[in-house]
Amino acid sequence: MLEPEWVGMCANMANIPRMRRRETFLGRETSMDGEVERGAKRDSVREICARLHRARLAVKLYPPGHPTVNQALEALHQACVLHLKQWGPMAIEVEENRLVYEGEEVYTHSESRQNVAFLLFRDGIRLVEFKPELEATELAALVNCLARADELLETEQDLATALWELDLAHVEYEAVDPFLSGGDDVRSELLADLGQAVARALGELSTGLSEGTVGLAGEAGPGALASSDQGVREGRQSADPEEALLSDLELDAMDQLVAKGSPVLDEFALVLLEILGKEVQVSSGEEVLVRSLSTVMERYVEQGDLERLEFVVNHLKGLEARGRRPAGFTTEVVKSAFSREALSDLLARLSDPTSEEADRVRRFLLSMGDCLHPVLLEVLTESDNRDVRRLILGLFHASGGVASHHLLPLLRDARWYVVRNAVQLVGESRDATGDPEVTSQLESLLHHPDVRVRREVVRTLSSSGEIRAASLLARALHDEDSSVRTLAVRGLSRHPARGYFSVLLEQVENRTFDGRPPEEIQAFLDVLAVMGGEAAVEVLSKLWKRRMFGTRALGVRIAAVQALALARTPSALASLQEAARSGEAQIQRVAQRALREGRSLASTEL
Repeated sequence: MLEPEWVGMCANMANIPRMRRRETFLGRETSMDGEVERGAKRDSVREICARLHRARLAVKLYPPGHPTVNQALEALHQACVLHLKQWGPMAIEVEENRLVYEGEEVYTHSESRQNVAFLLFRDGIRLVEFKPELEATELAALVNCLARADELLETEQDLATALWELDLAHVEYEAVDPFLSGGDDVRSELLADLGQAVARALGELSTGLSEGTVGLAGEAGPGALASSDQGVREGRQSADPEEALLSDLELDAMDQLVAKGSPVLDEFALVLLEILGKEVQVSSGEEVLVRSLSTVMERYVEQGDLERLEFVVNHLKGLEARGRRPAGFTTEVVKSAFSREALSDLLARLSDPTSEEADRVRRFLLSMGDCLHPVLLEVLTESDNRDVRRLILGLFHASGGVASHHLLPLLRDARWYVVRNAVQLVGESRDATGDPEVTSQLESLLHHPDVRVRREVVRTLSSSGEIRAASLLARALHDEDSSVRTLAVRGLSRHPARGYFSVLLEQVENRTFDGRPPEEIQAFLDVLAVMGGEAAVEVLSKLWKRRMFGTRALGVRIAAVQALALARTPSALASLQEAARSGEAQIQRVAQRALREGRSLASTEL
């Protein structure tokens, strides 16, 4: 029977708040359900985030004072008060498409424009903390800002600025600069680094900028960047480096204008291009400068400003050509500026090939040359949309193929369709078909478990000028799949080497040959006739004739008659005439048709 004090202890334990129970035993206390409490806290935050989402929608859809708005705000406030009273301050981390509490996701939403996390993240907010004694009016003000997030952009504001102006006593937040961070969490030192780097570079700029100076719109045509204020440019060139140091506030103000597509964005691009074009490079801060230029280009991508993008890329290519930038510099900048999502959006505009927009986008993508190839390859490997993959392959074909160093990693990919597409691109590449490393990789892919990959390898080898291609095709004649063998023997006929007659003959004389598909049988015998000359005529003549022992299958005999027409020698003609006079109706018909049509020898028909 339990003692009274034990009964009282159990009763008290059942009523302890925060689901925290402790068991006293021999003077020691142990936590029994800490994990349960943490789970309860996360569930509470999930409910708060869900109510925040609903409250924002209510404020956005209904007028102030509407019952739906009042109910949604009241439910949100009650949930927050209960949580803060029980567990204290609530700090929620903001990621691009979700909210995270204590390392676990507590909110997400599929549609970005309705996603609270996306709206906060877009405007640079990375953490929101609610403190005890949070008032209903503070929550209402926060929800109202979220509901007006898109409108704030149109009035040259953002959420971070609006919340700062509200000065909410029990709501705190942490923010970064979304323009210079490009969406990544960065510390404020980055702004100072950029300011110092720009200042140092401006000190190196002389009044007589020659090759490093970026032309205005009149010099480069309609696609060039236009300066909004010539005086700004002149002042910038002659400025004292110390006076030209960009403060955090100046950069912050510039960010607001950049987000609105202001001409200041063009001015900033011009500054960066001029700095990058100087022969004497900035000793430090270059990474920040490059990142800033990528971010400017990213803004152009978001705005769909293809003309300015093309101008910047062409200028960077010019810097590379003059030795002002290392090889591959432009590609790295473009790769940073174009996300897979942005490029996929551009490709989607090509869906209607007859539209003017599709033509404009196609011309732009082709003008980028190989700068966009790495990102296009990323989209190609990740996209499950056949139309997108077909569009990318078409772009690569039109641009002359992809460099082999981009393709080698894809040839080793675990996904069969990625490897298949990469092999196809090898066949169209300017340098990959002659690259020994690529050829070695193709050799290993002849044993790939997926027949679709092996077929593509054989097609690529068939059109390759690589010296080992013929020997690899001969190896593929032993593949377990008929379609691979058929492609391999046809590909072998396209190579000048004639030393594989014995390999073909070995296949033809194999006892399994008669049971192979008709298309494969015909392909082998046709190539045998083309490559073997008089020796092939002798073999084919024996094949079609009926013998007392060992007469071949009728399909093989008919294929041999058809192949004789490709030999085009006197002995082949005589054998065909003999077949036309034979007593077998089917053999006669085939031979007579071959004689009548006079089949021509053309390896392209194989």
